[in-house]
Amino acid sequence: MPASGHAVRFSLPPLPSLPSLAPHGSDLGPDPRPDAESGLAGSDEREPFIGMGTATPAGVGLSWSKIQDTLRGDRGSANAAPPGLQYESSDGCHLAFRAGVVKLVAMKLAGIGIVVALIAAAGLSVKATRSCALSAGICLIASLFYMRIWQIRRQGWTGGPYYDAEFRQSKAMEKQSQPSPQLPQEEAKEPTVTVLQRLFVQENAVDSLRRLDWSITLVLMAIETDTIINQLAPTRAAPIGPFVSALMQSSLVQIGTVGRSYFNNGRTSKSDAGVGVAVTVVCFLVASAMWVATTWSVLEHIGPLTAETYPDAADLSEAAILYVLAIVQVVYPLTAVLDFLWMHWVPKRKGEFYLHNEYSPNLSTLRDLLYGFSDIVTKGGLALVSFQLATRS
Repeated sequence: MPASGHAVRFSLPPLPSLPSLAPHGSDLGPDPRPDAESGLAGSDEREPFIGMGTATPAGVGLSWSKIQDTLRGDRGSANAAPPGLQYESSDGCHLAFRAGVVKLVAMKLAGIGIVVALIAAAGLSVKATRSCALSAGICLIASLFYMRIWQIRRQGWTGGPYYDAEFRQSKAMEKQSQPSPQLPQEEAKEPTVTVLQRLFVQENAVDSLRRLDWSITLVLMAIETDTIINQLAPTRAAPIGPFVSALMQSSLVQIGTVGRSYFNNGRTSKSDAGVGVAVTVVCFLVASAMWVATTWSVLEHIGPLTAETYPDAADLSEAAILYVLAIVQVVYPLTAVLDFLWMHWVPKRKGEFYLHNEYSPNLSTLRDLLYGFSDIVTKGGLALVSFQLATRS
């Protein structure tokens, strides 16, 4: 300290200016890239894309809007991509999540199918080979159809008008596209359709794949279930034979298709919507009655889960699994009821319902989850019982 009692002041030279460290396209600084105006780089004007909901102010606490934003993927890594590299929004869960659900089901069924196919190839016993071979066919066929559904959910659909039903990238990205030089400008313009109408077409395609899957696998599952129960309780007989049950299973899928595909569950822009609703309800009741009959036959074939019916504890355990698998199949008709009620009475937004050619993104996601869960449990569970029987034979 100098004698005057004042502190010594030091002065530093000014620091040289540093390049901006702000992220490209952010509000913290200009975007130095030459293509910043094209929409491929960050742009402050962002269209709603899949995984992008309405921005919510930062704050403490949990609200339904924040939960919805999270489900849409607003906080996810896919949402951090430049707007031009994202898809237009359909609400519901994030596109990556929806595609991942059906892909997971496909991979699980494929893995299970390969394992039981190898057990069948080992030829441990005649009965074990038959049930494992049936399980392998069921799981691998279902996996094949789920891979096709995954192609639709990930927007990798091709052929015919299907490309036009895919979700589009951002409008900024579409501005880069030029109309085909071979077509007049009027013909090159894309028809004006909404995201919900694109989803409607996608949902019809997914449903057609599911029904074709069930038409094949339910027949095999009826035969395999009868085969396994005969191994566990050879003295019991099914009220409905395996081949009649298989025919009923395939038929109920086709009858249920009438209302959903040919009458759009009674959703139409015409004045005779009541006819479609009536046909849909009648077809559903007939299909449900056939399902109840075949399920009752399986449960009667299994019989009481007691030591008297199944003296072997392992047999009793596997019979109990079959009993549960037969009950779990109720998810399929209940999901069909949910589809009908939702699209008729759940509004798109307050005071506005879905058009006849639109589909709910939330319902679409929920159906993927319910059907995926049911297919893994029923088909994979049946394969598990076949595997246990074969490995202890």
